[in-house]
Amino acid sequence: MSGRHAEIQRVSEHGRFSWYLHDLESTNGTFVRTAVALLKSNQECLIGPRRLRFEIFGANDALSNANVLGGATRKAQQLSAATPLLPMASLVEPGAPGCERRIAVNSSATWLGRDPRLCSIVIDDPMVSPRNARLHRDRQNRWFLTNAKSVNGVWLRIKRIDLGTSAQFQLGEQRFSFRVS
Repeated sequence: MSGRHAEIQRVSEHGRFSWYLHDLESTNGTFVRTAVALLKSNQECLIGPRRLRFEIFGANDALSNANVLGGATRKAQQLSAATPLLPMASLVEPGAPGCERRIAVNSSATWLGRDPRLCSIVIDDPMVSPRNARLHRDRQNRWFLTNAKSVNGVWLRIKRIDLGTSAQFQLGEQRFSFRVS
């Protein structure tokens, strides 16, 4: 946890109070437990104790990132400029420079978890449920990460978020519960 990691602010809005969690540019980030998250490129999340970064590759750069996609195929190399490509994605497990683990997401719906019989992306860790989360794309090509009723949940890195009346968040390795009574 950073020395000045995050703050909780009470803000008066339209005659009511709202509570916000604000990351103070901490080194390791502030994460909030979520049931469903709309993902953007370079969004970080936690599945169990594993930190993953979600990356989206658009139509213009998908072929230039063939190493991420598992190598360009003859079919992909023959696509014309007029052929629309759906955005491809990958999950990156950060490591030392050049040692990051990169996992291509080749389907519009992918399960993440500990059990290889149930999941196409396997995270071998006892803190990860057999079927922990679903990574999927909707009809507008937006990517979502949905918790699959896992024990330890899905956590999304945030800069600032309205906590509502209750929330769980993580600063460094410490997890907190927030509740307005």
